[in-house]
Amino acid sequence: MTFSPSKSNRKVDLRLPFRRLNSLLNEFLQDLVKEDWSRPTIHSNRNVKDLVAHLLAGTLQRLSRQRDGFPFSKKVEPLAFQELVELIQGSNVEWINAMKRLSPRLLIELIQKYDNELLDFFDGIDLDAEAPFGVAWAGEDVSANWFDIAREYTEKWHHQQQLRDATNHPPLYDRDLFLPTLQTFALGFPFALQKVRAQEGDSVSVNVSGIIEESWSLQYKSAGWVLLDIPMKTSATSLTIDSDAAWRIWTKGVQKEQIVSKVIINGNHSFSEAILNYVAIMA
Repeated sequence: MTFSPSKSNRKVDLRLPFRRLNSLLNEFLQDLVKEDWSRPTIHSNRNVKDLVAHLLAGTLQRLSRQRDGFPFSKKVEPLAFQELVELIQGSNVEWINAMKRLSPRLLIELIQKYDNELLDFFDGIDLDAEAPFGVAWAGEDVSANWFDIAREYTEKWHHQQQLRDATNHPPLYDRDLFLPTLQTFALGFPFALQKVRAQEGDSVSVNVSGIIEESWSLQYKSAGWVLLDIPMKTSATSLTIDSDAAWRIWTKGVQKEQIVSKVIINGNHSFSEAILNYVAIMA
């Protein structure tokens, strides 16, 4: 893994929108009725209560390890990507099964308390220092804290959005909340393209449309794909995708076949396919 967005000048600080996102989660949870907690979600093996428990688990594990320095698992040798995914998914199942014993009220109270403690902790750390977790879906073994926090933001955003989908609540499509998720996902585009054969100067533009309008450009140079600071006016290959479909496909919420009508491809289909196959979560 060689691509390093943490070393680029695309540094972002999502701590402020993170607080608003958490506030909206608390309001959402308080609004749920008894029947909502057992509703199915996009995850075949998780209902609403399970997915809320998963959100809480992420907060508790991060506080335990990063704030409290508690080694809750034995140190293991570096794992291949798929091995890491399997380890994380296995841990997720353990947490969710254990938390089936907790009431929705307790889950809400624990999230209110510990999500705030997590954000208080984030406020006190050096954004440029090395994070304890590398953002593997972007090709990093080592990441800066700002990128790790941004990754955590996308995790909380997309799961809350899945909960809202499951319970027919308004989406989190306010630009100030939605755009940071898409911008963070875009940091992994060079890693997504690295296995596609390319030549010096090849370029790709990725555009989202609809609720959010935004564009990114990438160019292949001798060292690999580079996410440009300013979008190119023209690229040899362009992919345009509806923003509602974009976050879903990059979090494995839909299949490519389900969003054909929401995608426009011009140029090299191999480049576009790599972006459509890109997954910005550990799954």
